[in-house]
Amino acid sequence: MRTYDLRGCSYNEFLDFVFDHPVEKQPWYFGSKVQVVFDAVHNTDLLTELFSNARALLEKYSRDQLEHGFWALQSGRLIDGLLPNLMFDQSVPFEKRADCIRAMFFLYRDLFSVDDLHTSSNMWWDSISSSNQVGWRSPSTLEDNMKVQDVMFDTLTQILYLESEECQGAALHGLGHLRHPNTEKVIRDWIATQPDLPEDDLEYAEACIPGEIM
Repeated sequence: MRTYDLRGCSYNEFLDFVFDHPVEKQPWYFGSKVQVVFDAVHNTDLLTELFSNARALLEKYSRDQLEHGFWALQSGRLIDGLLPNLMFDQSVPFEKRADCIRAMFFLYRDLFSVDDLHTSSNMWWDSISSSNQVGWRSPSTLEDNMKVQDVMFDTLTQILYLESEECQGAALHGLGHLRHPNTEKVIRDWIATQPDLPEDDLEYAEACIPGEIM
C-alpha cells in the first residue's frame, strides 16, 4: 500500500497525485493500494482551484490520465479526502464546500465541453449526488445536507444551459439522481428552449424528472 500525505501539499503536487499515474487496465487507486493523509479544508480548497482552472489540465496530462483522475476524484469509497465525502464534511465551512461545488460549472464549461473524456464527465454527478438524497443521512446532518443539495441543484441548472450536448446530458443525469424538489420545473423549462430536441433525448429528459434513470 502506498501512503500519500496531502497535508500542506502544493496545488501542482495535488494535481500530480490525482492525474500523474501510468494508465493501466486497473486504475492506480483500486483495491487496497492507496492510503491518504489529508486536511479536509486544504483538500477542498485544492479541488476548488482545480475545477476553476480545469482547461489547463488538457495540456498537462493525457486524455487517459484525465479520465482516470476524474474517476479517482469521485471515488470516495476508495480514496479518502476526495468526493463526495468532502462535500458533506461539516469540519469544512459550508461556504468553502459551496464554492467547490459551484466551481464544477467551470470544469464543465472549460474542460468537459471541449473533451468529455469517456465516462467520468457523465457519471460525475451520479457519483457525488446520489448519496445526497433525502433520508440517506441522519437527522443531525439533514439541514446541512439540504443546503448542499441546493448548491448542487443550482450548479447543475447552469451546466444544463451550456451549449454542449455532452454537458447537457451530464446535467440531466445529475438532476435525475439528485432528486431536488424543483427538478421538474428546471427540466421542463429547459425542454421548452429546445424545439429541435431529438425524440430519444426528450424521452431521457422526461425520465430524469422522476429519476427513472440508471
